[in-house]
Amino acid sequence: MSRGRSRFPALLANLTATEYRRIHRALRPVVLAPGQVLLTPGRPVRTLYFLCDGVCSIRQVMKSGRTVEIAMVGNEGIVGIEAIFGVRRARYAAIVRHPDARALAMDVRVFDDQMRSKESFERVTQRYAYAFLNSVMQSAACNAVHAVDARCARWLLTMRDRVGRDEFPFTQAAMAAALGVRRPTVTLAVAELQRKGLIDYWRHGLVIRSPSGLMTVSCECRDVLRKLLR
Repeated sequence: MSRGRSRFPALLANLTATEYRRIHRALRPVVLAPGQVLLTPGRPVRTLYFLCDGVCSIRQVMKSGRTVEIAMVGNEGIVGIEAIFGVRRARYAAIVRHPDARALAMDVRVFDDQMRSKESFERVTQRYAYAFLNSVMQSAACNAVHAVDARCARWLLTMRDRVGRDEFPFTQAAMAAALGVRRPTVTLAVAELQRKGLIDYWRHGLVIRSPSGLMTVSCECRDVLRKLLR
């Protein structure tokens, strides 16, 4: 797999060339299908995924079976972050959102060895874990205090940041789960963004027509999240 900017995990790109050469044999390239479940609550974490492209939805599953998106992971991060803290069972679901996503996979036992023996690997993964935790807290605060239209704009811009383009798969159900609101609420908010000429959407996709226009609608949380995870 190319180590080009658009096809290589940003987190691993922070390693020194020498350290990357030491661990690259422990990484295996995988293609992830949309809807593929990478982590299931209560099940063992056996593999970590460093995404090259695409997006993974991190979801909390309630006793009722309802799921709420608490974070996204893209090229900047790791799916299976609890392994950094020695946790071996998932506390949340991780589901691939984007078609034809690619990742570099690492066995959790190998990950443990790398964390113990490679100082810069430990440093960059722990830095990401700190940023991820802060992003979850920021998103929770955003969903509690900001208007739905601002949160919709923030979510769409965050998706754009992750996939690196203006067009991507989209469903109102996914956005409703992400924002913790009912689907009719999302329907109204998205229709208003389309009426303003900021987006176009259809049954399973969406294109952002005016990123700058969305930025004027979005709350400040998009910029906060972008700085945390850059």
